[in-house]
Amino acid sequence: MNRNEILKLAIKTWGVDAQTNCAMEELAELIQAISKFKRGYDNKEDIIDEIVDVQIMIDQIKLICDIDDTMLEKRATYKLQRIKNRLEE
Repeated sequence: MNRNEILKLAIKTWGVDAQTNCAMEELAELIQAISKFKRGYDNKEDIIDEIVDVQIMIDQIKLICDIDDTMLEKRATYKLQRIKNRLEE
């Protein structure tokens, strides 16, 4: 079973509502890990784990919302250019 098959099965098994809630929870856990890091904790492994959890949930949200990588790349290019423009001002 490949990555997308696993993600689709998770969505089918637990449902869209549960998986979107889980995505929000994982984002909150990443925020907590970053906050601890800012307070001086040596929690690199926790941050790595939370980033991975968030990435998995983002991949599920992409499937739920029918968003493909081309759409994301196009928008990322636009936003990165906007950041570059601001930096050059």
